[in-house]
Amino acid sequence: MAPRHRRQFLPCNRGFDEFFGSGNCHFGPYNDVKQPNMPVYKDDKMVGRYYTNFTINKMTGHSNISQIFLQEGLSFIEKQHSVGNPFFLYWTPDATHGPNYASPMFNGKSIRGNYGDAVMEMDYCVGKILQKLKELGIDENTFVFFTSDNGAATYRGSAGGDNGPFLCGKETTYEGG
Repeated sequence: MAPRHRRQFLPCNRGFDEFFGSGNCHFGPYNDVKQPNMPVYKDDKMVGRYYTNFTINKMTGHSNISQIFLQEGLSFIEKQHSVGNPFFLYWTPDATHGPNYASPMFNGKSIRGNYGDAVMEMDYCVGKILQKLKELGIDENTFVFFTSDNGAATYRGSAGGDNGPFLCGKETTYEGG
């Protein structure tokens, strides 16, 4: 197990009450013993691996993973609200990291290809989270922060996004990265 996947470093052992996701992005597919596909965890239990159990079709860009992430986030909000707990939801979809993917509802819908489809689905998912806060009557008493870890992966051309007027992109120290 790589250091980022050691039990003591998983989010539930670092102050989070619940976790669904991976210790890394969905790179791959690898499917070999020396470099297996990235594991996906529910709390501190591995529930599968990208490509093996959580499928991503690299040719079509089809995957339901963002919808799974969305349902996990909505369920967490509902559960915390039902018991009256304040909560911190750290929701980190990875569909806009290559290879890009989207669910059938968005796959093939954007003029920007798989990347655009992934951005459309992320926008939809954020909207659903905001809608859930409003539905529960907690939208006026909830902070929502939307951040990004990097600028667009401009080295991927149209598959990696666009930083507009900002110089360069991901993996650089310029304003676009």
